[in-house]
Amino acid sequence: MRYIFDKKGLELLGLHSEPAMELLASDKVITNEVMHFISADLATAILTESQVKKLKDAGLKCEEEKIQKSALSETYVKRRSGWNEYKRRGESVDVNGDSVAIIGTGSNHTAHFFAGYNFASASTDVTDTYIHDTYVHSIINHPLIGLVTNAQVHILKVTNAGGFYIESAILAAFDYCLSNNIRHINNSYSFDSGTINYPTVIANLKANNCINYASAGNALGLAGLAGPAAYPDVMAVTQISNEGTFRYKSWVPVFGNKGVDFVAGGFNQEVVLSDGVTVVTSINGTSLSTPTVLALAMIKKAELKKIDPVKYDNGFAIAAYLKNKGNPVSLQLQDGSTYLAYEINL
Repeated sequence: MRYIFDKKGLELLGLHSEPAMELLASDKVITNEVMHFISADLATAILTESQVKKLKDAGLKCEEEKIQKSALSETYVKRRSGWNEYKRRGESVDVNGDSVAIIGTGSNHTAHFFAGYNFASASTDVTDTYIHDTYVHSIINHPLIGLVTNAQVHILKVTNAGGFYIESAILAAFDYCLSNNIRHINNSYSFDSGTINYPTVIANLKANNCINYASAGNALGLAGLAGPAAYPDVMAVTQISNEGTFRYKSWVPVFGNKGVDFVAGGFNQEVVLSDGVTVVTSINGTSLSTPTVLALAMIKKAELKKIDPVKYDNGFAIAAYLKNKGNPVSLQLQDGSTYLAYEINL
């Protein structure tokens, strides 16, 4: 009889080997029978009666596959909706003090960041009067729903009280990231134009092994990719619904072949509005897909560094790894041509 069980059961039964650890880290499960590519943190294998008894005696999930097929589908929907394997298990992952900057409107989660600066007003007041990157911050490392713990989060505010982004403040925030050796930057905003300084600063960040993740934008119809997502060496992220359709279509390539890199959930995204007050579950937008991809990149970096500490210390190697393990998604343009982005499927 074939059964479905979770990874704790996989560990208990010892159904994987040391060479399988990299695959296990990316949710490609190896059992004693065959390798299974699945989107949930579940394993499937034919088990003996004694193996089934061992799992049930330990209080672990173990059900016949025919009973559990619908749950696999439900889990996939939850993942696309902004949930993922870590949130479903109620876990956050220790990323060993890895650094991340959230460039945007600030944050009201004052107890959960390492440092902050307001480049719009040259002050340390990073209060989020616009209430935008407070959501983003909660996805990354708020204790209630955050994906990563022990991250050094830098809140870099670049907007005025009305929520308007100031270009000089954004460039100053990038310089701050260079000076402080920050490795990951979340940019949940977009703009239609920028100065010649942007590509230069972003190239300098890449040379310092700092990788930018940026929202593709929330155009309902097909539109050109905007900055900073449009720039080379920036990972552009768009959103997919739990039904597998796109609402936002800012993905027309610019700068040669530069288009969207990643596709992620975020419809009805879980975010924390204010510490200990409200959890909102009806927020949408590519702004919410971006921190999910960034946090998963930080998680995979922490996990895979145990396997190869040199190769996986590089943020761009991790981005390539995410694409390699992701699901290719075809994005169609007005002329009928297509190109591939990669849906996070870890």
